[in-house]
Amino acid sequence: MSHRDTIRETLRQLKAGETPEDFVIFEDRTTGKFVQFTGAILIDLPIDAKDDMAILRAEIIFKNAGLPFIQTEVGEYVIFNMNFGDDIDAAADFAMTVFREFHNLPERFELKIQF
Repeated sequence: MSHRDTIRETLRQLKAGETPEDFVIFEDRTTGKFVQFTGAILIDLPIDAKDDMAILRAEIIFKNAGLPFIQTEVGEYVIFNMNFGDDIDAAADFAMTVFREFHNLPERFELKIQF
């Protein structure tokens, strides 16, 4: 099963309330880079507020997704949120985009899932 398919199935379970928690973290086991979602299929991507280049990359990726998003500063982080509603396919695709284009990971990385 591809990472995209694994993410999609996990998000389906999360949306259906079949997971132990109301959130999930998809993480690259090697680097610790991650993407997290809440049960509403809302992506939550915290970024160090001092990392201007990372914030700019995230802004570009989120704008290119074509959905409304919220960018807020909370303490030492700038947090990007986007709600995918029932569109689990789009959420899984976007998670992979974040891994590839924001975190600069290769297509094949060691995916870890945490609840």
